[in-house]
Amino acid sequence: MPRDFPRSRRIEDQIQRILSDVVRKEVRDPRLSASIITAVKVSKDLSVAWVYYSALQADDDGADLAAAFASAGGFMRGRLAKELTVRRVPELRFERDDLLSH
Repeated sequence: MPRDFPRSRRIEDQIQRILSDVVRKEVRDPRLSASIITAVKVSKDLSVAWVYYSALQADDDGADLAAAFASAGGFMRGRLAKELTVRRVPELRFERDDLLSH
């Protein structure tokens, strides 16, 4: 019988919660202050996590925000390593989520 709530979904929820807290409280880059983590998807082997983000301001430059997430990616992965309950922390890949702007 398949599980109703598989481990990958629990890991996705945990990563989203941790990264949202990190972006809101710990990251010092002012470019990230007006952004939110909208979703996280992980690969089946939990080696890669695609982190979807969105800007709260409609006039925000997408390239500037992408560069900010790229530069803060190592810090975020380090914070995940401290709080995540997996042996190997997934590689973070950031992608802009334009669903909120539509």
